[in-house]
Amino acid sequence: VQITSWSGNQIHPVYSPTDTTIAFYANRDDPHRFDLYTMAASGSGEAKQLATGVVVDANGPAWTPDGKHLVVVLDDDDAFDPIAAINVGSGATKRLGLGTVGHGDLAVTNKDGQVWLAYVAQGKSSDAARDFKRLFTALLDELP
Repeated sequence: VQITSWSGNQIHPVYSPTDTTIAFYANRDDPHRFDLYTMAASGSGEAKQLATGVVVDANGPAWTPDGKHLVVVLDDDDAFDPIAAINVGSGATKRLGLGTVGHGDLAVTNKDGQVWLAYVAQGKSSDAARDFKRLFTALLDELP
């Protein structure tokens, strides 16, 4: 069943943990920029834009285990592409102060009742050299 019919690309769809919503990237408004959207998995209703200007992750947007938040990398060169958590219901966005730069490859899980993020970064913001991608983890205890 086709659920979008816009111009541009709609890519890397990911079902929510409840399988009722799909999050995806689209360059609907600007062919040179991808934005974050959600839409009912049934295709009913309109798509909801949650973020403007995101870095496309090959695995798609990362859902929190409860399906209430998405975690993405914002396309903001001045801030070294920060990671942000977005409340799917309200659209509230919080940039996560992780102390790292050059982010990508996000994965979210529930470990012992807590939400954890695994991600790749070029290093800590205080590092003199940021020439390799490294793995990091962070507890997501203050979501919007």
